[in-house]
Amino acid sequence: MGKINYEQLRIQRQKFLIIEKSWVRTQRELEKLPGKFGFGSMDQLIEALRDVSYNAIISRKKSYLKPRQKRRTITPKIKQRVKQLVEAGKTGAYIATHVKISIPTVHNIKKGLGLVRARNSRSS
Repeated sequence: MGKINYEQLRIQRQKFLIIEKSWVRTQRELEKLPGKFGFGSMDQLIEALRDVSYNAIISRKKSYLKPRQKRRTITPKIKQRVKQLVEAGKTGAYIATHVKISIPTVHNIKKGLGLVRARNSRSS
């Protein structure tokens, strides 16, 4: 068997004591946690957290069950109205609300009609 290095053993013991103190501090903080949120015990806090997370999961699932809206058909009349509003200086958000289409759709119509200025390309 090899020789015991007492200096390394002492250093490891100090590291252990530091970790142990940190662990004790963390335990004390955890014990106070239910009281901070108005619960009598850790079990009550955990049960409340489970309920909240379960309800969040259920509400997310319900949002997936909603039927999707039917896509709006972009008619030439809509395109003409967008063109008139752009030429009148209206914003994309205003046009989208007024014509009842999305802002990206407004942008796509503007692009299709050649009403969007090209972005300046960056030179490297």
